[in-house]
Amino acid sequence: MSLLIAHQGLSAAQLKPLLDERFGGSLELSVGSIEAILISLHGRGLIGAR
Repeated sequence: MSLLIAHQGLSAAQLKPLLDERFGGSLELSVGSIEAILISLHGRGLIGAR
């Protein structure tokens, strides 16, 4: 999760290559699923809280 928090200013499309690089592509996440994760985390106040 620290990776997501560190890159919270990025869009899901920008975040996908970073996640693929960090996890060796083993996550096989689509941009849509990354967006859903970010929205979920934001809704819980875990990222983007200001």
